[in-house]
Amino acid sequence: MRNKFFRIGMIILLLSGINNVCAQEKKGPPPPPPETKDIAPEEKIPQLVEMVSRDEEEVLQYIEANDPEGLKDIAQLKQENPKQYQNLIKERLRIIRMLNKAKAIDPEQYEQLKRLEALEIKMHRLAKSYKDSTESEKKQEVKVELTACLNEMFDIKQQKGTAEVVKLEQRLNKLKSYIQKRLDNKESIVGRKLEELLGQAEGLGW
Repeated sequence: MRNKFFRIGMIILLLSGINNVCAQEKKGPPPPPPETKDIAPEEKIPQLVEMVSRDEEEVLQYIEANDPEGLKDIAQLKQENPKQYQNLIKERLRIIRMLNKAKAIDPEQYEQLKRLEALEIKMHRLAKSYKDSTESEKKQEVKVELTACLNEMFDIKQQKGTAEVVKLEQRLNKLKSYIQKRLDNKESIVGRKLEELLGQAEGLGW
C-alpha cells in the first residue's frame, strides 16, 4: 500500500512537470528589454549650436533696438576676444530674461531696470571715451556728462530702495494686524480648538 501511494505521487509530480514545460513552450521565451537609443555626441552638437545661435540672435536684436551704437563694439569684441564675447552674450541674455520677468510682474520696476541698464551702458561708453580722449576740453565735457549719468543712476536706485522699504512696511503692518487680531480672539480660537479635540475624543469627528 505504501509503495502504491509512492508511485501515485511520482506520477503526479511527473505530470505537473510536463504541464509546466508545455506551458513554458506555449508562452515562449520572455521578450527582450526595449533598446534605449543614445544620442550620439555628433547629433547633440547641432542642437547645442542651434540653441546658442538663438540666444545670440535674441541678444543682438535687443542690443540693436536699445543700444545701436553698441553693436559695433560687440562685433569688434567677437573678433578680438571670442570667449569674452560669449560671456557678454550670456550676461546680456540673463538681463533680458530678468527684464521680461519684471515686465510681466511689475511694469514700473521694469521701466526702472530698463533705464538703469541704458544708463550703465552709457556710463561705460563715457568712461571709455574719457580714457581714449587726448583733448582736455573733450575730457571735461565727457566728465560732466558722466557725472550726470551717475547722478541719475543713483536717484533711480534710491527710488527702488525707497519703494522696497514701503512694501516691507506694508507687509510688516499686515503681519502686526494679523498677530493683534489673533491675540484679541485668543479665547475664541482656543475654545474652537478645544471643542474640536473633545469632539474627536468622543467619536464625533470625521
